[in-house]
Amino acid sequence: MTGTNSDKQLSRIVLKGFKSIAECDLELSRLNVLIGANGAGKSNFIGFFRMIQQLLEQNLQVFVSRQGSPDALLHFGRKTTEQLEFQLYFGKNGYFATLEPTQDNRLMFARESFWWNMSGEREIGKGHFETKAFVGTGTGIDEYVLSAMQQWRIYHFHDTSDSAYIEQPHSINDNAYLRPDARNLAAFLYLLRDSYPASYQKIVKTIRLVAPFFGDFYLRPSPQNKEIIELESPNSTIKTHPQLLQWIRQTAAWFSACDRYWAGFDTSAMPAF
Repeated sequence: MTGTNSDKQLSRIVLKGFKSIAECDLELSRLNVLIGANGAGKSNFIGFFRMIQQLLEQNLQVFVSRQGSPDALLHFGRKTTEQLEFQLYFGKNGYFATLEPTQDNRLMFARESFWWNMSGEREIGKGHFETKAFVGTGTGIDEYVLSAMQQWRIYHFHDTSDSAYIEQPHSINDNAYLRPDARNLAAFLYLLRDSYPASYQKIVKTIRLVAPFFGDFYLRPSPQNKEIIELESPNSTIKTHPQLLQWIRQTAAWFSACDRYWAGFDTSAMPAF
C-alpha cells in the first residue's frame, strides 16, 4: 500500500458475507497489492468490484442470475449468511448497502444509503432490486461518490492457458481501451508504440528490469490479413520458456492499464486487478 489517497478515491472498504470473504475491513491507498495463496480470496475480492460495476449499470439481478443464485454470492449460502453488506468510503463521503436474498432467488436492497462524516447516513431506499443511487439525495454526496465509482475499471489477467484471449490474434483497430481480459493487448501496444512512445518505452524498460535479454515486442500486422495482429516475441530464449512469455504478456497488460492513468492517455481512475 503506497501513496496518499484523495477524497475521490476509495479510501476504505468494509465487506461482509461476500463469497469466501466472511468479513474484511481494509484501509486503502492509491496503489494496493493483494498477496495470498491460492484460495485465499483475492479473486473474490476483485469480483466484488465487478458486482459493484454491474450494480451501477442497473444489472444487479442479471449478475446474480449469471452467478447461479444469491447463494453463490453469500458466504456459504443464505443458511450461513443472511445478508451481504458493504461500506465504501471515499474520504469524508461514502456509499453503503445491505443486500438480502429473496425466495425467488434475487438480491433485494434491505438498505441503501450515502454517508457524510458530518451528518452520518442518508437513506435512499429499501426493498428495491436495482440501485436507487442515481435518484439523488439533493446533498451532492451522491454525485461525488458515484462519479468516483463510475470511473473504476476492472482488469483480471488470470488466464495463462494457451487458449487465453491474450494469446489469440485480434483486430488491429480494437485499441480505444484495454479490454478487461487484455485480449486486445497487441493492438493496444501497437497504438502506444506508434502514438505514445514514452508510455510504450516505460513498459519495455520495466520488463527488462526482470528479463534483461528482452529486446522488444514483435508488433506487426499479419502478412495474410493486415487487419489482424497478435503479440509475438522474436527472442528465442523467451520463445523456449512459455511461462516467461506469459509473465511478459501479463506484465505488459498490467502496465498498459496503469499507464492510461499515469500518462493521461485516458481519464479513467486507477484500475483494480
